[in-house]
Amino acid sequence: MSSSVNNSVPKTGKRDATPVGPTTATKKGFNQELLMKTVQSLQFVWFLGQVTTLVNTVLYTLTYFGTMKKWYAYFYILAYLGVVQLFGILVYQLVSKTRDFRTIIKDDNVHYFLLGLAFMIMRPFVLIALYPFFLFSIFHVLAYTKNYLLPIFLSTDSSALGNQIGAFITANNSKSIELASIVELYSLVWLILRTLTFRKRSLMPLLYYLVFIKKRFETSQFTRNYVKKIELSLDSQVNNLKNPKVKEIWIQVKSVLRRIGQVHIVNDYTKEAKSQ
Repeated sequence: MSSSVNNSVPKTGKRDATPVGPTTATKKGFNQELLMKTVQSLQFVWFLGQVTTLVNTVLYTLTYFGTMKKWYAYFYILAYLGVVQLFGILVYQLVSKTRDFRTIIKDDNVHYFLLGLAFMIMRPFVLIALYPFFLFSIFHVLAYTKNYLLPIFLSTDSSALGNQIGAFITANNSKSIELASIVELYSLVWLILRTLTFRKRSLMPLLYYLVFIKKRFETSQFTRNYVKKIELSLDSQVNNLKNPKVKEIWIQVKSVLRRIGQVHIVNDYTKEAKSQ
Protein backbone atom coordinates (compact mmCIF):
# COMPACT_ATOMS: atom_id res chain seq x y z
CA MET A 1 0.00 0.00 0.00
CA SER A 2 1.17 3.49 -0.67
CA SER A 3 2.80 5.22 2.25
CA SER A 4 0.41 8.11 1.74
CA VAL A 5 -3.36 7.92 1.98
CA ASN A 6 -3.84 10.61 -0.63
CA ASN A 7 -1.65 8.78 -3.13
CA SER A 8 -4.04 5.82 -3.03
CA VAL A 9 -7.14 7.83 -3.93
CA PRO A 10 -7.98 7.23 -7.61
CA LYS A 11 -8.12 10.15 -9.99
CA THR A 12 -11.36 11.35 -11.50
CA GLY A 13 -12.62 9.14 -14.31
CA LYS A 14 -13.57 10.17 -17.84
CA ARG A 15 -17.22 10.50 -16.90
CA ASP A 16 -16.32 13.46 -14.71
CA ALA A 17 -13.37 15.52 -15.83
CA THR A 18 -14.03 18.21 -13.23
CA PRO A 19 -12.00 17.68 -10.05
CA VAL A 20 -14.24 16.81 -7.15
CA GLY A 21 -12.80 18.02 -3.87
CA PRO A 22 -12.76 20.57 -1.13
CA THR A 23 -11.87 23.45 -3.43
CA THR A 24 -15.19 23.06 -5.27
CA ALA A 25 -17.40 23.91 -2.30
CA THR A 26 -16.94 27.23 -0.58
CA LYS A 27 -20.45 28.02 0.63
CA LYS A 28 -21.87 26.67 3.82
CA GLY A 29 -24.68 24.18 3.47
CA PHE A 30 -25.75 21.34 1.22
CA ASN A 31 -24.31 21.41 -2.31
CA GLN A 32 -26.47 19.24 -4.57
CA GLU A 33 -24.38 19.86 -7.68
CA LEU A 34 -21.24 18.74 -5.92
CA LEU A 35 -23.05 15.68 -4.58
CA MET A 36 -24.05 14.61 -8.10
CA LYS A 37 -20.50 15.07 -9.38
CA THR A 38 -19.14 13.11 -6.45
CA VAL A 39 -21.39 10.05 -6.77
CA GLN A 40 -20.74 9.88 -10.54
CA SER A 41 -16.97 9.85 -10.15
CA LEU A 42 -14.58 6.92 -10.10
CA GLN A 43 -13.41 7.99 -6.65
CA PHE A 44 -16.87 7.28 -5.28
CA VAL A 45 -16.84 3.71 -6.60
CA TRP A 46 -13.44 3.30 -4.92
CA PHE A 47 -14.90 4.76 -1.72
CA LEU A 48 -17.78 2.27 -1.79
CA GLY A 49 -15.22 -0.53 -1.98
CA GLN A 50 -13.51 0.87 1.10
CA VAL A 51 -16.79 1.09 3.01
CA THR A 52 -17.76 -2.43 1.94
CA THR A 53 -14.47 -3.81 3.26
CA LEU A 54 -14.69 -1.79 6.47
CA VAL A 55 -18.26 -2.70 7.37
CA ASN A 56 -18.08 -6.37 6.44
CA THR A 57 -14.80 -6.92 8.26
CA VAL A 58 -16.50 -5.65 11.41
CA LEU A 59 -19.52 -7.88 10.78
CA TYR A 60 -17.31 -10.89 10.05
CA THR A 61 -15.43 -10.26 13.29
CA LEU A 62 -18.73 -10.25 15.20
CA THR A 63 -19.52 -13.75 13.94
CA TYR A 64 -16.58 -15.01 16.01
CA PHE A 65 -18.47 -13.79 19.08
CA GLY A 66 -21.66 -15.62 18.17
CA THR A 67 -23.41 -12.73 16.41
CA MET A 68 -24.97 -13.52 13.00
CA LYS A 69 -22.84 -16.68 12.74
CA LYS A 70 -24.85 -18.11 9.86
CA TRP A 71 -23.88 -15.09 7.75
CA TYR A 72 -20.12 -15.47 8.25
CA ALA A 73 -19.39 -16.58 4.67
CA TYR A 74 -21.52 -13.76 3.28
CA PHE A 75 -19.64 -11.11 5.29
CA TYR A 76 -16.27 -12.65 4.43
CA ILE A 77 -16.91 -12.69 0.68
CA LEU A 78 -18.33 -9.16 0.73
CA ALA A 79 -15.29 -7.87 2.62
CA TYR A 80 -12.95 -9.27 -0.03
CA LEU A 81 -15.27 -8.16 -2.81
CA GLY A 82 -14.73 -4.63 -1.53
CA VAL A 83 -10.97 -5.25 -1.56
CA VAL A 84 -11.09 -6.46 -5.16
CA GLN A 85 -13.24 -3.49 -6.17
CA LEU A 86 -11.11 -0.77 -4.62
CA PHE A 87 -7.73 -2.19 -5.60
CA GLY A 88 -9.09 -3.18 -9.01
CA ILE A 89 -9.81 0.49 -9.70
CA LEU A 90 -6.28 1.46 -8.68
CA VAL A 91 -4.77 -1.30 -10.82
CA TYR A 92 -6.94 -0.24 -13.76
CA GLN A 93 -5.66 3.31 -13.48
CA LEU A 94 -2.08 2.07 -13.20
CA VAL A 95 -2.41 -0.07 -16.33
CA SER A 96 -4.02 2.87 -18.13
CA LYS A 97 -0.90 4.93 -17.46
CA THR A 98 1.80 2.37 -18.20
CA ARG A 99 2.23 -0.95 -19.96
CA ASP A 100 5.63 -1.55 -18.39
CA PHE A 101 5.38 -4.97 -16.73
CA ARG A 102 8.11 -4.26 -14.17
CA THR A 103 6.36 -1.12 -13.00
CA ILE A 104 3.03 -2.91 -12.74
CA ILE A 105 4.31 -5.98 -10.90
CA LYS A 106 6.19 -3.84 -8.35
CA ASP A 107 3.12 -1.78 -7.47
CA ASP A 108 1.68 -2.49 -4.01
CA ASN A 109 -1.88 -2.13 -5.25
CA VAL A 110 -1.36 -5.02 -7.69
CA HIS A 111 -0.15 -7.25 -4.84
CA TYR A 112 -3.15 -6.44 -2.68
CA PHE A 113 -5.59 -6.83 -5.57
CA LEU A 114 -4.27 -10.31 -6.34
CA LEU A 115 -4.28 -11.27 -2.66
CA GLY A 116 -7.86 -10.10 -2.23
CA LEU A 117 -8.95 -11.97 -5.35
CA ALA A 118 -7.14 -15.15 -4.28
CA PHE A 119 -8.56 -15.16 -0.76
CA MET A 120 -12.05 -14.37 -2.01
CA ILE A 121 -11.88 -17.38 -4.34
CA MET A 122 -10.08 -19.81 -2.00
CA ARG A 123 -12.07 -18.71 1.07
CA PRO A 124 -9.81 -19.87 3.91
CA PHE A 125 -11.99 -17.78 6.27
CA VAL A 126 -9.01 -16.38 8.17
CA LEU A 127 -10.01 -13.27 10.09
CA ILE A 128 -6.55 -11.87 10.81
CA ALA A 129 -5.71 -11.65 7.10
CA LEU A 130 -8.55 -9.15 6.65
CA TYR A 131 -7.24 -6.69 9.22
CA PRO A 132 -4.53 -5.05 7.06
CA PHE A 133 -7.27 -4.16 4.56
CA PHE A 134 -9.42 -3.00 7.46
CA LEU A 135 -6.68 -0.64 8.63
CA PHE A 136 -6.21 0.76 5.14
CA SER A 137 -9.94 1.29 4.77
CA ILE A 138 -10.25 3.21 8.03
CA PHE A 139 -7.81 5.87 6.88
CA HIS A 140 -9.02 5.95 3.29
CA VAL A 141 -12.63 6.39 4.37
CA LEU A 142 -11.56 9.20 6.70
CA ALA A 143 -9.53 10.88 3.95
CA TYR A 144 -12.36 10.61 1.46
CA THR A 145 -14.85 11.95 3.99
CA LYS A 146 -12.62 14.95 4.68
CA ASN A 147 -11.78 15.75 1.06
CA TYR A 148 -14.96 14.81 -0.78
CA LEU A 149 -17.98 14.37 1.51
CA LEU A 150 -17.65 17.16 4.07
CA PRO A 151 -17.43 19.87 1.37
CA ILE A 152 -20.88 18.79 0.19
CA PHE A 153 -22.40 19.71 3.54
CA LEU A 154 -19.95 22.13 5.18
CA SER A 155 -17.88 25.16 4.28
CA THR A 156 -14.32 23.96 3.76
CA ASP A 157 -13.02 27.13 5.38
CA SER A 158 -14.79 26.48 8.66
CA SER A 159 -14.89 22.73 8.93
CA ALA A 160 -13.35 21.99 12.31
CA LEU A 161 -14.27 18.34 11.83
CA GLY A 162 -12.29 18.22 8.60
CA ASN A 163 -9.27 19.71 10.33
CA GLN A 164 -9.51 17.13 13.11
CA ILE A 165 -9.75 14.29 10.62
CA GLY A 166 -6.75 15.64 8.71
CA ALA A 167 -4.70 15.92 11.88
CA PHE A 168 -5.59 12.35 12.88
CA ILE A 169 -4.58 11.01 9.46
CA THR A 170 -1.29 12.91 9.47
CA ALA A 171 -0.42 11.68 12.95
CA ASN A 172 -1.36 8.02 12.45
CA ASN A 173 -1.15 7.12 8.76
CA SER A 174 2.43 5.82 8.85
CA LYS A 175 1.75 3.99 12.10
CA SER A 176 -1.22 2.22 10.54
CA ILE A 177 0.87 1.07 7.56
CA GLU A 178 3.55 -0.23 9.91
CA LEU A 179 0.91 -2.03 11.98
CA ALA A 180 -0.58 -3.54 8.81
CA SER A 181 2.86 -4.92 7.89
CA ILE A 182 3.12 -6.52 11.32
CA VAL A 183 -0.36 -8.03 11.06
CA GLU A 184 0.55 -9.47 7.65
CA LEU A 185 3.48 -11.33 9.20
CA TYR A 186 1.31 -12.65 12.03
CA SER A 187 -1.22 -13.71 9.40
CA LEU A 188 1.52 -15.80 7.80
CA VAL A 189 2.26 -17.46 11.14
CA TRP A 190 -1.42 -18.25 11.62
CA LEU A 191 -1.70 -19.71 8.11
CA ILE A 192 1.32 -21.92 8.81
CA LEU A 193 -0.29 -23.18 12.03
CA ARG A 194 -3.54 -23.90 10.17
CA THR A 195 -1.65 -25.96 7.62
CA LEU A 196 0.28 -27.89 10.27
CA THR A 197 -3.00 -28.79 11.96
CA PHE A 198 -4.55 -29.88 8.63
CA ARG A 199 -7.31 -27.31 8.64
CA LYS A 200 -9.66 -27.18 5.69
CA ARG A 201 -8.56 -24.89 2.84
CA SER A 202 -5.19 -24.22 4.42
CA LEU A 203 -2.41 -25.29 2.05
CA MET A 204 -3.15 -23.21 -1.06
CA PRO A 205 -3.83 -19.98 0.88
CA LEU A 206 -0.55 -20.52 2.75
CA LEU A 207 1.44 -21.03 -0.46
CA TYR A 208 -0.06 -17.91 -1.99
CA TYR A 209 0.51 -15.88 1.16
CA LEU A 210 4.15 -16.97 1.26
CA VAL A 211 4.60 -15.50 -2.21
CA PHE A 212 2.72 -12.37 -1.14
CA ILE A 213 4.93 -11.87 1.93
CA LYS A 214 8.03 -12.41 -0.21
CA LYS A 215 6.84 -9.65 -2.54
CA ARG A 216 6.01 -7.41 0.42
CA PHE A 217 9.49 -8.02 1.84
CA GLU A 218 11.00 -6.87 -1.43
CA THR A 219 8.91 -3.71 -1.74
CA SER A 220 8.12 -2.64 1.84
CA GLN A 221 10.70 -1.17 4.19
CA PHE A 222 8.19 -1.60 7.02
CA THR A 223 8.07 -5.36 6.43
CA ARG A 224 11.85 -5.68 6.20
CA ASN A 225 12.32 -3.70 9.40
CA TYR A 226 9.95 -5.88 11.37
CA VAL A 227 11.43 -9.10 9.98
CA LYS A 228 14.84 -7.86 11.14
CA LYS A 229 13.37 -7.10 14.55
CA ILE A 230 12.01 -10.65 14.78
CA GLU A 231 15.37 -12.06 13.74
CA LEU A 232 17.22 -10.13 16.45
CA SER A 233 14.67 -11.20 19.04
CA LEU A 234 15.05 -14.86 18.08
CA ASP A 235 18.84 -14.51 18.08
CA SER A 236 18.65 -13.27 21.65
CA GLN A 237 16.33 -16.07 22.75
CA VAL A 238 18.48 -18.75 21.13
CA ASN A 239 21.63 -17.36 22.74
CA ASN A 240 19.92 -17.30 26.13
CA LEU A 241 19.19 -21.02 25.82
CA LYS A 242 22.94 -21.70 25.68
CA ASN A 243 22.27 -24.85 23.70
CA PRO A 244 24.82 -25.38 20.89
CA LYS A 245 22.53 -27.76 19.00
CA VAL A 246 19.62 -25.32 18.97
CA LYS A 247 21.94 -22.50 17.94
CA GLU A 248 23.33 -24.59 15.08
CA ILE A 249 19.81 -25.38 13.83
CA TRP A 250 18.84 -21.70 14.03
CA ILE A 251 21.94 -20.70 12.05
CA GLN A 252 21.06 -23.24 9.37
CA VAL A 253 17.47 -21.98 9.23
CA LYS A 254 18.68 -18.40 8.78
CA SER A 255 21.06 -19.54 6.07
CA VAL A 256 18.22 -21.16 4.12
CA LEU A 257 16.03 -18.08 4.53
CA ARG A 258 18.82 -15.82 3.31
CA ARG A 259 19.25 -17.97 0.19
CA ILE A 260 15.54 -17.65 -0.47
CA GLY A 261 15.83 -13.91 0.09
CA GLN A 262 18.48 -13.68 -2.62
CA VAL A 263 15.89 -14.79 -5.18
CA HIS A 264 13.97 -11.64 -6.08
CA ILE A 265 10.44 -11.93 -7.47
CA VAL A 266 9.51 -8.32 -8.20
CA ASN A 267 12.18 -6.03 -6.78
CA ASP A 268 15.87 -6.22 -5.87
CA TYR A 269 15.73 -3.94 -2.84
CA THR A 270 19.49 -4.35 -2.26
CA LYS A 271 20.15 -2.20 -5.32
CA GLU A 272 17.95 0.53 -3.87
CA ALA A 273 19.95 0.48 -0.63
CA LYS A 274 23.24 0.76 -2.53
CA SER A 275 22.02 3.69 -4.61
CA GLN A 276 21.02 5.72 -1.54
